[in-house]
Amino acid sequence: MNKTIKILLIVCGSIFAFSMIVALVTLTIVFHVLGKVANADTYELGNESISSIKAVVAKRQFVSSSSTTKNGVLKKELEYKSSSVQEDLQKYVEYLHETEDFSFTKDMDLMVVPSTVEMARKSKTDAEKIITLTIEYDAFGYTLTFQKGKGTLNLFE
Repeated sequence: MNKTIKILLIVCGSIFAFSMIVALVTLTIVFHVLGKVANADTYELGNESISSIKAVVAKRQFVSSSSTTKNGVLKKELEYKSSSVQEDLQKYVEYLHETEDFSFTKDMDLMVVPSTVEMARKSKTDAEKIITLTIEYDAFGYTLTFQKGKGTLNLFE
């Protein structure tokens, strides 16, 4: 084999090996971060902590998570699969209502599938902000969407 082909093969092999190492490191970091979210007892919205679904009903199959900030509104979305959707959500929303001061912002009927649960509370750390929670669910799982931003919350008893 001529010298140029050998050098080309060595360079290509080195690039391939480096690419594989980068991919493995990236996957390790992604799985580590997702594992932390899936096993966390609280969800963090800036300087605010809210009990996680895991802390209330036990660990469920975690699918995905995303966090964004747009126009001063912090948004965190978490998706789970579950074989006990109604039971999970009943326990979780009762816990949030009784323990973490969340109030329902629309009527809830967990027997209607698919549907949405909407809750909100005043921020405990930022007087000008509120936290909203929208739970979209079907027979196979649910997506929790928390948002924290400026706003007011008027509760009627």
